[in-house]
Amino acid sequence: MAGKPPTPKIARTIRSRRLHYFAFCHDLRLTDDWTLATQPQDRANLQLALYATHLATGSSIHCRSIKSSTINSYLADVAKFLGRFREIDPRFTSSADTKLAPVIAKVLAEQKRWESVPNRREPFTLPMYNIIAATASHQSDITTLEVAMANWTLCNLYAGCRGIEWAQTSTTQAPLSMFQRNSFNNAYAFTLSDVKCSTNSNERLTIHQVLSTPSKVGKIHLRFEEQKNGDNGEWKLFVRNTNNPNLCFIEAFIKILQRYHLLTDGNIHTPLSIYRAPTGTVYNITTADVERTLRATAASLFNLDPKRNKSDLQLWSAHSLRVGACATLYANGFNEMEIKFLLRWKSNAFMTYLRNLAVTSRRHNNAMNDTNTMPNFL
Repeated sequence: MAGKPPTPKIARTIRSRRLHYFAFCHDLRLTDDWTLATQPQDRANLQLALYATHLATGSSIHCRSIKSSTINSYLADVAKFLGRFREIDPRFTSSADTKLAPVIAKVLAEQKRWESVPNRREPFTLPMYNIIAATASHQSDITTLEVAMANWTLCNLYAGCRGIEWAQTSTTQAPLSMFQRNSFNNAYAFTLSDVKCSTNSNERLTIHQVLSTPSKVGKIHLRFEEQKNGDNGEWKLFVRNTNNPNLCFIEAFIKILQRYHLLTDGNIHTPLSIYRAPTGTVYNITTADVERTLRATAASLFNLDPKRNKSDLQLWSAHSLRVGACATLYANGFNEMEIKFLLRWKSNAFMTYLRNLAVTSRRHNNAMNDTNTMPNFL
């Protein structure tokens, strides 16, 4: 008698696993021996480690990272499949082993570490910014929230600001006259007094010069009056991006100053992060505004359903901007000291923001390719 048909959930799992089989085998066909039947054990270990990294960096059926336990299950399925062609399980270093090979175990351990990071947030990325910027580009009014968010999200990819350093973390303080204050009884978020503009030759510019001749601005110094690391009053320098004005901190921050002047006529004591609502009322930007913007953008970019994937979208918050700034530097090879200096860390706390990234996996591929061409490697 035939067994009972699988439940819809089991059937979906079977289809998902089969698709992963096909994807894995397609990748292996790019090599001389796609079954790994004649490849040495260390090569088989590396191939499965790369597959685990492939899954951990979001290359799953649903186009997002999956848990380490799920990756481990996929590896077991692949090992079972490859058992038709080789005697030793490709996950282990030898037939006597019962533990995963170190190169595989390290990938799973890193993914598990990332899953366990408290209040984990997904990083804000340039592809997400490009969507926000495209929306803002269709608006002629620079005072809207959409344009303001485009300017501030780009600046935060450079500065990696904590939410309270530029926005209001309490939605009850959105009205312009109400804002959070620091221990010096000043606005916690940046104000005009926290900004110094100058030319490339270090000639100081007044706010009126900046607004009338913005092309003169070559440098902006931004002051962090109160910081979590205790280094209060620190000034950070940002210079003009002449190679790509669309990704220029200076260009974006000048628009912030222009918007502020239009809406407040130069009041130096209130936060710079403001916008005008369709009703005509001027508000401070809040972290709730940031979350709505980032989650809508993530839903569009990653094809996530706001209702069905609500828990996934909650991984994007105002803190994602700081995580994104860190991940961007890490992906481009900045070392520990540079990341700590640029994003104002005194400790190695930034390490909790690092994760498996496709770009670092590709660098790993390049290292493998280069090693393969080296004569007398050992």
